[in-house]
Amino acid sequence: MSTTAATAIEQTKDRVFISPLAKRMAERAGVDINLIPGTGPNGRIVLSDVEKYIAGTKAVSSVPVSANAGAFSSKVSAPVASSSVIVTASNVIVEDQITSTISEVIPVVSAKASAEVNKMDWHSYLTVNCEIDEAIKLCAGINEVRNVKVSVGDCAVKAAALALKQVLAAHAKIMACNVGVAISTDTGFISPVVKQADNKTLMQIKSDIDDLATKTVNGRLRSDEIEGAAIVIHKTDKRGVTCCDVPVGAANAPVLSINAGEKKVVAKNDKPEIATVMTCSLSINAITMNKDVGAEVLIAFKKFIERPYLLIV
Repeated sequence: MSTTAATAIEQTKDRVFISPLAKRMAERAGVDINLIPGTGPNGRIVLSDVEKYIAGTKAVSSVPVSANAGAFSSKVSAPVASSSVIVTASNVIVEDQITSTISEVIPVVSAKASAEVNKMDWHSYLTVNCEIDEAIKLCAGINEVRNVKVSVGDCAVKAAALALKQVLAAHAKIMACNVGVAISTDTGFISPVVKQADNKTLMQIKSDIDDLATKTVNGRLRSDEIEGAAIVIHKTDKRGVTCCDVPVGAANAPVLSINAGEKKVVAKNDKPEIATVMTCSLSINAITMNKDVGAEVLIAFKKFIERPYLLIV
């Protein structure tokens, strides 16, 4: 074994796996993280572990922590409220969004490793074109019968959740998939989460997104409403944009960027036809998802969005 390999193995043994938020809280409290038992995936130290340790030793009575919760900007314009904590632009208390349900697929790494990956800008983008004419027809039919305004974006949320569930089921046991929805604010994006989107109807997803958007604008999001996204949907309505690639950044989850549909010539049965095409790009890095798994997720997403009857069965 080479000296470099031996050194890498020794460093891995000495590494303490701890979430960025938990590490920051421990540092501010002056707590040695080596003394904190971890209860997270693979023994990872999470925020609740630090809180319990501090409470047990009575070293610190209260520790404010700052973090960026699921936003693609270092600032959050809208304050987020909770019954137990008040989350504002300078005080956002949220555990990172890598959920335990997909911990066997997404590698758990330390805050230091995460910072190193982001510093290198080690991102991969996987892009696919989806024909959405059938999805548009489905939305029009639902809206006519139910007098609502279900959109292709709502279909994309359901399709992403089902794609995750289908693909990750082959790699890990998961019960439900939470999908973050990037909502634009004055200073960036906040990603509130549609919980268990794979088990909800399109109308329920539409209602959840509207409710979360209203809370975001009014600054009434609770901390638990921006936690736990397994994937984040970023939608742009700018027609003429071929692809809008959004890096993973602070979301700590794969980001699926979807663009406005455009009429394009496509080949069907060896003949040119006009179809409404939506370009979609999945942004991942070494922390959020393996590239091969990401490709499977994107292929599954294409299947669901192009066959929208699978979204309502």
